[in-house]
This record gives sequence, C-alpha cells and structure tokens, in this order.
Amino acid sequence: VRPNGKVELVNSDIKFPNGIAVTPDGKSLLVGYSNPENRVWMKYDLDDKGLAANKSVFYQIGADEKAQGAPDGMKISKKGYLYASGPGGVWIINPSGKPVARIYTGQATSNTALSSDEKTLYITCDDFFYRVKLK
Repeated sequence: VRPNGKVELVNSDIKFPNGIAVTPDGKSLLVGYSNPENRVWMKYDLDDKGLAANKSVFYQIGADEKAQGAPDGMKISKKGYLYASGPGGVWIINPSGKPVARIYTGQATSNTALSSDEKTLYITCDDFFYRVKLK
C-alpha cells in the first residue's frame, strides 16, 4: 500500500505466490511460489521507495525433488539466511541463493519462525509443530 492509500500490483503473471520476506538490508524481497509445476523462490530488487523490480530466480527446486510440499512460509535471519518451508521440510538457503542445509519433517511444512536471539527455529507442519535449536 502506497502512502496515498493506493495498492500497487507487483506481478500478475505468477501462480500461487505464498511466503514473502524482505532481506535485512531492505534491498530485496523474496517470494515463494507454491505452484506444483514450478516450485521456486524468486527475488525482487527493491528501490529506495520500496518498489519491486528486476525479478530473478533466487532458488529453483529441481524437478527430481519428490518430497511433499512447496515453498510456503519463510523467515530471513539477521545474517540474510532464508529459513523457508518447502518440499520435505525446511530449506536453509544462504544469501547467495545456495541451499546449505535442510530439516526434514516428513510432512508438508507450512511456516517457520525464528526466536529473537535466532537460536531457535519453530516449524509448523500438517499434524504438529517442532522446535529446533540452531547452532
């Protein structure tokens, strides 16, 4: 919503946008797309006014990934790491868009939350939720 109250359409050519988060420096917006035919996290550059432009792929889930689920809720740490629910659990992706770890839940995973000290990750799934201590 703009200061004048107008809502601005960022992108209309996508299917199933879901999770959304802004990077700690405020310069990028990440959006998870839950389209089963194109499971991907996209990155948009943000200008000084917060307007999105220059869409690019942040991380594309390969067609060989058979785990249940799609990009959904996400959080970004103060260091810029993405903790995103996705196929099979939580994907931890570094600021350059490279997966560095995964937490397998065995169920469709819907969202994540980081504690204020970022030492604990909370994860919601179909039938339960987890608390994971981070290093």
